[in-house]
Amino acid sequence: MKLWSLLLLLFSSSVWATDLTIAAASSYRSLLTELADEFEQRENVSVRLVFGSSGKLATQIQHGAPYDLYFSADVSYLQHLQTSGYLSGKIITDGYGQLVLWSAKAGLLPESIEQLSEMKSVTLAIAQPRHAPFGKAAMRVLENHQLADA
Repeated sequence: MKLWSLLLLLFSSSVWATDLTIAAASSYRSLLTELADEFEQRENVSVRLVFGSSGKLATQIQHGAPYDLYFSADVSYLQHLQTSGYLSGKIITDGYGQLVLWSAKAGLLPESIEQLSEMKSVTLAIAQPRHAPFGKAAMRVLENHQLADA
């Protein structure tokens, strides 16, 4: 709802009579696709959504990509673009994430993260740390508990 209100506030039909191009991290796909459809109908504005990794979209902005809004999964890209003069306006945080240790099989999860190293055979799947903020965060947690190389 906060995101929808933001779109309406920033882009009312009296201000935007033409197309709106939004660059967004892939993690925003389901949310923005639904909001864009509703926004187009309500405001009679054509919305073009461009999804990709936050880093690749930031690079496109640095090279002149004509985006009206940029939704990044990693605030560091927004901060870099703003300090470099590629973004104007205010950076708005629309949410916070949380890491979760999850198993498809009941009873396989340890009581605490420290107990992971005591498990005989464990495979963890995390997002790619070079590209995804949650992958970076997961690696930091594993490193802080000396589990990164376990």
